[in-house]
Amino acid sequence: MKFIIPGFVILMILISGLGASSLSIQETMTGSHFTLSFSRPMITSTDNTLEIEIPEANAITNTPNEPMVPLYQKTLYYPADTIIQDVTIIPSQKILQIDLTRSLPIAPTVSPPGIHLKPTDDADTKKISETHLFPEKWYDYSISRGLYKNTPSVILTIICYPVRVLENTIYYSNDFTINIQTNDQQTPQQQTIEETLLIIAPVEFEEKLQPFVTHKESKGITTILATLEDIYDGSHFPVEGRDEAEKVKYFIKNAYDTWNIKYVLLVGGRKAGITESWYVPVRYVHVFWEDETQFMSDLYFADLYNADNSFSTWDNDANDVFSEWPEVGFFKDDIDLYPEVLLGRWPVRNMWELDIIIKKTIEYENMQTEKKIVLVGGDNFEEPGIEGEIVCDKSLEYLTDFTVAKVYASEMDITPENMKAALGDGAMFMHMHGHGSPVKWGTHTPDGFDEWMDGLYITDVPWFFNDQYPILILGGCHTAMFNVSIFNRPWIYGYRLTPEGLGWMFARKVGGGGIATFGYTCFPVASPGEYGDLNGDGINEPDCVESGYGFIQLQLLKGYGVEQYQYLGECWNYAISTYLDTYKIPYERWHLHTTEGFALLGDPSLKIGGYI
Repeated sequence: MKFIIPGFVILMILISGLGASSLSIQETMTGSHFTLSFSRPMITSTDNTLEIEIPEANAITNTPNEPMVPLYQKTLYYPADTIIQDVTIIPSQKILQIDLTRSLPIAPTVSPPGIHLKPTDDADTKKISETHLFPEKWYDYSISRGLYKNTPSVILTIICYPVRVLENTIYYSNDFTINIQTNDQQTPQQQTIEETLLIIAPVEFEEKLQPFVTHKESKGITTILATLEDIYDGSHFPVEGRDEAEKVKYFIKNAYDTWNIKYVLLVGGRKAGITESWYVPVRYVHVFWEDETQFMSDLYFADLYNADNSFSTWDNDANDVFSEWPEVGFFKDDIDLYPEVLLGRWPVRNMWELDIIIKKTIEYENMQTEKKIVLVGGDNFEEPGIEGEIVCDKSLEYLTDFTVAKVYASEMDITPENMKAALGDGAMFMHMHGHGSPVKWGTHTPDGFDEWMDGLYITDVPWFFNDQYPILILGGCHTAMFNVSIFNRPWIYGYRLTPEGLGWMFARKVGGGGIATFGYTCFPVASPGEYGDLNGDGINEPDCVESGYGFIQLQLLKGYGVEQYQYLGECWNYAISTYLDTYKIPYERWHLHTTEGFALLGDPSLKIGGYI
């Protein structure tokens, strides 16, 4: 449902299923006034546990080791030059309570793919539910700036918790009053984003990239090639930034402001040598989770602005530790996360790799790729359901006119030979959902968690000789990690051969393989089991498609098949933004991993399926 506020704001309620009487809106030229009304909580008993139902709520909390209670979430979009000056959310003056006969269900702990979940024991449940009110507050909200349907926007997400729990008592609010105060601009001037690609590369790649620039121009994509030397010398804009990565980010911001760029392609990966150095710099972020203390995030380069139009540093306290959440303590950098530009990287390590990916991309866009998807999955976790197959099957709901080839653990062995047979001459997409490392992807047979199936290892990649190059969605930990080398082998788990990461090796494979890879530079979060409608779309499905790495991967295909986005970076932005709309607040370590580490190893201006 859309609400149009004359002259200055578009409002969209993301989650459907609300009763018509539950929401009333009043608009003024300087803000909005909302009243939310909720029914009395209904307590039902299921399988010796209690559940709370409120018809007007549209989602459920899933904070590990805390009670699962209903919530109401809403996202609003404003023109990019809107300043939200104040948000006031007030629950009922009279808070009511209901005493329960026993405890509410507790949300499970969370883990990345590769580590099985550990259920909460009774002692933990009792301790948690008796020590504090949950949720901590009646409401939460986040103000960000990014792209909505390729239009620069200010994004306001509001969450109201009509129920809070302490021990075996629930406290509830029948209504909430929300006031949003904005600036009084009558005729906002929207920034026009052009079909312009900015390529950033070292000067030694400049000549080799010229045919690619010419090709892009021939397809109507205005293309600007800027070398790092030009950036650091201030040839285009005054130099800003404390280190090389921040100088590159400031340059992208200035290009966005001045040239109205839409796409950014970073061309350069790790240089050869024992000591880590880069052709194009990277940014390490520091969100501790599951023993991972830091990881690379290219999203850093795409998130240019905060909601107040200030530069998004990802380092609020200016201590040179970016997106900082230590093992003990709180999240120290309140960051925006939403992209302003559509960004990908070719992490090439030499001229040979650069030549391969340029030729493959030109070839890809000059031909037509068959509307076919290859799906590969198995049983990833001990919870009920074959998660890899469930996620892969969900892909088909968004690609209704595609042919499909399945390599499922319930039907056959997951081997490189069966993957190659399913791929045949090629496909438009290849979606693999399982476990990963920088050099290997794998899964299990149904209920066979003591053994791994063969999966896909970097030594298998040279034997893919398909003619059409799929876009690979490689679901699993560290599948797009591009800082590995024979001298740097994190999260390898004993594998000896580590020349480079699996995701990039498949994309740059000569004479076959893929054209781009979506994956992770870190541990994303997994969501096995079934604990309610986590994403609040009104359809209760297995959690592996409603949250975590399964959810964000599926948004790529929804962006293409349902939202009709035609370019790779548009689908990446849709996936990131949809995940943030749903899971940005409250901040959780695992959701930050899943978004900050979700990488596109490919050209963001790639026309999906080619121009023919």
